[in-house]
Amino acid sequence: MSREGRRESFTTFGHRLLFGGNGWGKTFLSIIASDTRDGQTRPGGRWMKGNCEIWLAALGLGAFLCSSSVAQTTNSPVQKQTASMRELVVEYLAARNAKDLPRLKSLLHPKSLECITAENKDFYDDRTTLLLNEDRVPTNYELKITPLRGTDELSQNRYFEFPVRPSHQIEIKYSLGEDNGMIVLAVVHESGRWYEVDSCATRETLKNYREGEAARRAQAEKIKALVTAIKEPLRSELQALIREQKYQTARAKYEQATGQTPGINGMLVIRELKAELKRNN
Repeated sequence: MSREGRRESFTTFGHRLLFGGNGWGKTFLSIIASDTRDGQTRPGGRWMKGNCEIWLAALGLGAFLCSSSVAQTTNSPVQKQTASMRELVVEYLAARNAKDLPRLKSLLHPKSLECITAENKDFYDDRTTLLLNEDRVPTNYELKITPLRGTDELSQNRYFEFPVRPSHQIEIKYSLGEDNGMIVLAVVHESGRWYEVDSCATRETLKNYREGEAARRAQAEKIKALVTAIKEPLRSELQALIREQKYQTARAKYEQATGQTPGINGMLVIRELKAELKRNN
């Protein structure tokens, strides 16, 4: 499959994430009017692609628009990669692939860390859990660094806010199986080093997250029931595709075989099957 033909997924790190806080941009049109139904396109927006789509559906956050960038920087020049920026990316990916949360936290700006409190820790823990289930980012990634000028509008709204204005946006693009992935980091240089700046969830976001708890539980139970209902030989065929990281083919095969409407349910079923494989290995 050509790179152009692959499905793109956008992730940022989040315990922040993956749905990693930084590239949230105009991430949500609405958070948890928690209608996850069959994951169809809703009026006024589209489902975000790939990992963010999975995470938000899993959390019952409803329809949203995921931006693949931190800011609207169409007129901003692409900056040549500096050694210190490359070092930050290398350290970030090494920590992310190792699922090393203390190491990841050490890369965060102190103001971003201050966003996590006893009252909202469960929200950030859920984001972290999803990150820990993600595939490793391969070494043959591509980098794009864009300075965020003072005139650039940061893509944040009432759902997420940057505690410190980032000075640059780093896009990490990679291919994984049938997917194209992109991680977006917002960064700033302070006190002689580069920090990742993760956006902070607002009170409205946390309120919607809590109100969506029942919907999240119902969605999780529904997906587990769908996975349990998969019989042989389909189960083994899907597992083989998952091992080859052919997630989109696996989802299409599952939907065709079961008559499921194409959408978020099929993606979540494949994700649960993938987690099941990891648990049994």
